[in-house]
Amino acid sequence: MKNPDEYKIEVIMKPHPWDNEKEPYFWCILGWYSDTWCNNGCGWSVSPEQAWKDANVYYNKMILRKQKENDNEFEAREVIRLIEDGIDLNRKC
Repeated sequence: MKNPDEYKIEVIMKPHPWDNEKEPYFWCILGWYSDTWCNNGCGWSVSPEQAWKDANVYYNKMILRKQKENDNEFEAREVIRLIEDGIDLNRKC
């Protein structure tokens, strides 16, 4: 899936105890994909302030995971390029 052009965090300020009695405040991370916002992660928290903190923690972990995936893709492409160039990756120096 293509990475979104941008992200936003939404916190629902009105508690929803009928959805989650112990953590009634809903938060979500939305990503903009060309023409629409899509949910990239969500959760429940005990207060609006905690929802904001929880959403930020989730967002930062999500961004780190995407960076690692991009790094792994780069490394894989580099290995493929070396093999295509005829370099023996098993050769000991």
